[in-house]
Amino acid sequence: MQSTPLKRAGNVAEPTGVDPATVLPAHIRPYIAVATLNPMQAAAIPLVLDTTRNVVIAAPTGSGKTLVAEVALLQECRERGRAGVYLAPMRAIAAEKRDDWQRLERAGLRVYKTTGEDDAFDPARALAADIIVATPEKWDSIGRRALPPEFVARIGLIVMDEVHLVDEGQRGAGQEAMLARVPRLFPAARLIAMSGTLANAVAIARWLDAELYESRWRPVTLSLEPVMNFRYH
Repeated sequence: MQSTPLKRAGNVAEPTGVDPATVLPAHIRPYIAVATLNPMQAAAIPLVLDTTRNVVIAAPTGSGKTLVAEVALLQECRERGRAGVYLAPMRAIAAEKRDDWQRLERAGLRVYKTTGEDDAFDPARALAADIIVATPEKWDSIGRRALPPEFVARIGLIVMDEVHLVDEGQRGAGQEAMLARVPRLFPAARLIAMSGTLANAVAIARWLDAELYESRWRPVTLSLEPVMNFRYH
């Protein structure tokens, strides 16, 4: 199925604060630790909440895509009773998200990180988790083993951050293969793929059979100005 861009946010110079209460369902709102949503978030969040299809989100770095992913993960566990997976591009980022989401654990959710740095994958802990944090390589390794059917059925969402990395050499080829296997390995899961530098967003969305949200909004204005009499030393 061919995907086309559904919504486009303009290149807004300053953030326009949007009250989260106007966008977020009441059962998700207590978990979100922000006072306002920016225009990109306010437009993308209803899309990910209202559709059960795959979604590609292409928006500049720093525009707040991770919060959109967090809302989708919360919807999966709080509303649909299933687990969500967040695939971070690097182990360091996975560790940062695990630390950040300790606030979700304090609110009663279960977060399990498995990246290869820590202990071997624990199916029991993964089955009990509401949110699983991993790298694409680790998730690919997990998908190649015999998994309990109840674990496979429990995965309702997989978020792939920095999906543009599928175009980068050998590592990208492995990530592309992993994404291609998701519908077969986790048939109940939908995909949300995000990137800040996705030149071929329409092609990626078509490949993933996904709805596409594109935004040019960024927290600061980019400008191009000539520099006169510049000397390099």
